[in-house]
Amino acid sequence: MEPNPPPIDDALLAVLRCPVSGEPLRREDDRLVTGSGRAYDIVDGLPVLIPQAATGAGDQPAATGSAGMS
Repeated sequence: MEPNPPPIDDALLAVLRCPVSGEPLRREDDRLVTGSGRAYDIVDGLPVLIPQAATGAGDQPAATGSAGMS
């Protein structure tokens, strides 16, 4: 873990969303966190937004595809 992680540009942070829930992300130390508690690590200044790498929030995947359409 880096003592002072590199900053993430505010404009970028404003558009980043959780790939599972679509919630906005906020920075907490060396992680990006959703309001419901799912957290993504920041490695070498880059957010790792891989759903399988997230921690917290029950790890329920978001619905994808054309469910309910026939």
